Amino acid sequence: MVPPDGWIQRIRQICDEFGILMMADEVLTCMGRTGKMFAMQNWDTVPDVMTLGKGFGNGFPVTAMLVAEKYKEIIERSAPAPRTAATRWPAQPPGEH
Repeated sequence: MVPPDGWIQRIRQICDEFGILMMADEVLTCMGRTGKMFAMQNWDTVPDVMTLGKGFGNGFPVTAMLVAEKYKEIIERSAPAPRTAATRWPAQPPGEH
């Protein structure tokens, strides 16, 4: 489902106005699946946090979370060291899902 024109941009404005983080779940839409590298680029909108998966791993159970530079320190302080990721297939080596 494609949102109406201006909808995503308005969400960005509301988030900025009220100090809310804008998060984009790009697990299904990243890596060119909508014609752009990230779906949010179709609306010239940059979220504060973006999650990637599916196409990002090219068949491997890999995910990522991208965070705007201004929130980097907060994430680093809250994540346990070493900063590792989890997968939904923890008992299997990559590629064997």
